[in-house]
Amino acid sequence: MKHPLLRPIRHVLVLFHQLWSRISTQKRLLLLGLVSISALVTFTAWVLVSHAQQIKQKSVDEFGIAVARALARGGAESLSRGDNLEGFKYYVMTEMQQTPAIAYVVFCDRNGNALLDSNAIVPEKHATEPLYRIWQSHPEVSSREEPGVFNSPADYRDIVNIVVPMK
Repeated sequence: MKHPLLRPIRHVLVLFHQLWSRISTQKRLLLLGLVSISALVTFTAWVLVSHAQQIKQKSVDEFGIAVARALARGGAESLSRGDNLEGFKYYVMTEMQQTPAIAYVVFCDRNGNALLDSNAIVPEKHATEPLYRIWQSHPEVSSREEPGVFNSPADYRDIVNIVVPMK
């Protein structure tokens, strides 16, 4: 039994062959040259755009880790002075106001309990379910010893998620 799409495809190929055979050799070479150049330009543009996107993503990730480390250092310093959560909240909120690219900041203890959740303080900034609640069930994220960048889970808004353990 023949596939129903084979007949129309075969018909198109026969028409293309008939048209191609009517074109002179000089015009064929010209058309092949144009198609080759177009393919080369398209491929080169695709490679350059992909490379630029990778560089941009790496830059965003590095910036995020730098900001997260600074917040972790400031948070650890603030908390080491006697568990002053109000001063700590003020520090985090000030940093968030100065860096609008930060969606939310969450500091958790070793058990995964939130010490500070910026969504609870300023809920109108970004109405988002913080990922730490989702990631509490993922030990590869919650038990990290080094900073890391993680993709958002499926069906979640696409943001750069950064985890920096405080020591």
